[in-house]
Amino acid sequence: MLPTLKYTVMRLGLFVAVLALAYLLGARGLLAIALAVLVSAMLSFVLLRGQRDAVASQVSNGLQRRMSARPSPSQDELVEDAAVDAARAATRSEEGQA
Repeated sequence: MLPTLKYTVMRLGLFVAVLALAYLLGARGLLAIALAVLVSAMLSFVLLRGQRDAVASQVSNGLQRRMSARPSPSQDELVEDAAVDAARAATRSEEGQA
């Protein structure tokens, strides 16, 4: 959770800094917000690469842990899945002939 929180706080900080700079340069309202969104997105793409990679790694590791903790299907479930697949294939072939 820490890399995600760190990246999010850094993105928000970058957005606020660019928004303040846009305001100081005379942009107001929706224009200032749009400029801040666009410029901060481009800057974060370059400046926050390491943090973004850390978040991606964290997400990938969490997904791998979940996938490895998932129980493998039993023989009974495999037979049932094969029967369902065969029934679907038969239904499709009947629809194709009609």
